[in-house]
Amino acid sequence: LPISVMVLHVAPGGKRAVVLSFPRDSVVPVLGCTPEPGATGQTQSTDSMEQINATFANGGPGCLWKTVMETTGISINHFVELTFVGFEKVINDLGGVNVCLPAAVNDPLSNLNLPAGLHHIYGPEALAFWRTREDVGEGSDLQRIQRDQFLMASLVQGIEHSGLLNSPSKLNAVIGDAAASMTTDAGLDQSAMLKVAE
Repeated sequence: LPISVMVLHVAPGGKRAVVLSFPRDSVVPVLGCTPEPGATGQTQSTDSMEQINATFANGGPGCLWKTVMETTGISINHFVELTFVGFEKVINDLGGVNVCLPAAVNDPLSNLNLPAGLHHIYGPEALAFWRTREDVGEGSDLQRIQRDQFLMASLVQGIEHSGLLNSPSKLNAVIGDAAASMTTDAGLDQSAMLKVAE
């Protein structure tokens, strides 16, 4: 189950944002979680551990949210689960993203096939870049996290240069596309997402 687990902290006043990534093979306690759409839920086991991606697979995004909060002690207000299709739509809505490859990558598992150098990529290739692991470095979770965060930083730069934040109608369209492809907690509606984006 290919997932990326990130916690985003937006500082008061919106002057700064910090992203904390968790390797998907991180080991966490097995917490009790009720069934969610697409997940069976899980029974708490005080003497058992599981990988964090198994928490998501078994318990769903709400269970992952609960596990990250209880394991780290970080209070998390909302969660967002974005599908692959949603990820591609958001990248396309934002006009693509720049990536720079130090070496050529040909990864049949993720379908990324690009020569070394700077590239402006859109949805499918951005997703392939996000998911590639075998053909870049040794394919470790930590290298994947570096790529994830690099892609997010590049995305933020693209947002800043696109003028998206100065266009409420464009911003609403992007959030609408994203919202159609995501699962969130009950308190995170489109209005709340718009506030976070701003």
